[in-house]
Amino acid sequence: MRNNIKGATRMDLLNLPTLFTDDPANAYRTVIRFFHFIGLALGLGGATLLDLMVLRFFVRGRIVEETYQIFAFASKIVDIGLRILWITGISFLFLYALTNIELLTNPKVHAKLIIVSILTVNGFFIHTIILPTVRAQIGKSMFNGVSPARRTVFVMSGAISATSWYMPVALGAFPQLNFKVSAVDLLSIYLMGIIAISLAMQFIIHVLHRNDPEPALAGSAMKADCGPASDKDMIAIPPDTGAAFVTGRLATQKAADRNWVVRTGMKGQEPRS
Repeated sequence: MRNNIKGATRMDLLNLPTLFTDDPANAYRTVIRFFHFIGLALGLGGATLLDLMVLRFFVRGRIVEETYQIFAFASKIVDIGLRILWITGISFLFLYALTNIELLTNPKVHAKLIIVSILTVNGFFIHTIILPTVRAQIGKSMFNGVSPARRTVFVMSGAISATSWYMPVALGAFPQLNFKVSAVDLLSIYLMGIIAISLAMQFIIHVLHRNDPEPALAGSAMKADCGPASDKDMIAIPPDTGAAFVTGRLATQKAADRNWVVRTGMKGQEPRS
């Protein structure tokens, strides 16, 4: 009996190619669907990683070169997923035109085309505007010195990216929407998703920034009209500060000491340093 099972299994494996050659249209659809899922997985996974990296590492902490390289690499993965999505999507349209042209009238297909087009434009914006900005912010937090309007644009771009990847997955997962819901209704849901995610991200960023401690000033703790700096007035010099900071700090100290001598006339007593 065991030999019969092995023989049947071997015959099934030998007949496996015929499962595709007997129905070429179905095989073509299966191959397209397989690569379509790969494109969605790459894009959706990469876009989610990018949004989480922004919230976890870039908003509060300083951007470092290593983290930026991961961010740029994930962006390339998203770009590859988007290209695969376009290739397989156009292939689906070609298949529908040859086998069942009625499928081209499905409002869900029209909504997906518009959403992926918006996703493509947003991806171009990310690669040409956001990535160079993130690179320029290395050593600082992502929104340090960035105007509120520019920050809103960046957050909106992230919301568009996230919504535009999850929406096609949702449309593909619910065949009940075929020919049942208009493209306008689907796009309205898509727009509300962008607004909701954008507001949520703005709120999270606001909370994170509100809880941040105020950065210590790098300047002197002395005032011009006070006496020479005491030990408690001195500030600790960070170990990674360059020689320029040390030289400037010493110059400020000497100038304050000279002012103190001029005001008090105590030339015979050497001020403390």
